[in-house]
Amino acid sequence: MRNRTMALLSETTIIVDAGEKSGTAYQGWECLRLGRLLFLMESLASRRQPWTEELIQYGAQVLSKANVEAFLDSIPERASAETLVV
Repeated sequence: MRNRTMALLSETTIIVDAGEKSGTAYQGWECLRLGRLLFLMESLASRRQPWTEELIQYGAQVLSKANVEAFLDSIPERASAETLVV
């Protein structure tokens, strides 16, 4: 339930490190099932574990050191409560 809730609350999930039976891996599956963006760090994806390869087949994308900064820069900033005009 927690992993599904986290996937629902997040527009994007980045998995840095996880084991096959970890909650993080389950959250990754929930992200994909819910149509959310899922990214795996290259260090995790390069281990070529069956579960990471399957996540990639179903739509997870790989973030590398070369593209992580560009990805982080592309995330729009959320407006804070102070900047919202009511």
